[in-house]
Amino acid sequence: MLNQAGTELHGASDMASSWGEQAWRTLGAEQGVGLGVWTLDGVARFLSAGECALFGLDPSHAGEEPSLDLNSAFPVDWAAERLHMLRHAHHENRTIRVRTIWQGRQLISLITPVAADDTPDGKAVCVVFTHPVAGVLEDNGETIFSRFIQLGDLHRLSPRELEVISLIGRGLPTRLIAEHLGLSPKTVEKHRDAIVRKLGEKSRIRLATMAVLAGLTPEDARRQRV
Repeated sequence: MLNQAGTELHGASDMASSWGEQAWRTLGAEQGVGLGVWTLDGVARFLSAGECALFGLDPSHAGEEPSLDLNSAFPVDWAAERLHMLRHAHHENRTIRVRTIWQGRQLISLITPVAADDTPDGKAVCVVFTHPVAGVLEDNGETIFSRFIQLGDLHRLSPRELEVISLIGRGLPTRLIAEHLGLSPKTVEKHRDAIVRKLGEKSRIRLATMAVLAGLTPEDARRQRV
């Protein structure tokens, strides 16, 4: 009986492992989402094609042991902050949720620590799952907001213009944008004209869509650009 139970338990364990590997392969191949494994020294152990696409990395880095580290792949300040996030997740021994704007899109990263005892080579890592989220996120303390943003085409805008387009994204008319920012409606219209000129987009709907995809808030205008 004990032998039979042991055999069944071992079989169930193998099946669970197989399911886990299949889930990992499926998630790693999913388009539009990113999956990465990073050491606490900031060295990549695995990068999915989706991860490379979301962060603008060369697709040749996708796969296992991509020979890539945070400092070589990203601006130094953002890399230092992300390394701190990896170590923070391990120190807290829990998944943390991080929001950033990259290439003009709002990204949410779930950083989950994996202890050294649970890795094949005995080295602690973090599994990072990243996906784009449109719309304004409430800063309720559950999500860590990155201090750095990479705005893509929106980088052409001044801080004030970024504030204006963020409120266009919320559907506010000129009068309410002016009230919110303490400006005159005429000044808001001048900023909107500058936004149209710099982005080459006349449609208010298209401007709003760009703001929504980036999850822009007026506070983002004060974050450091990288």
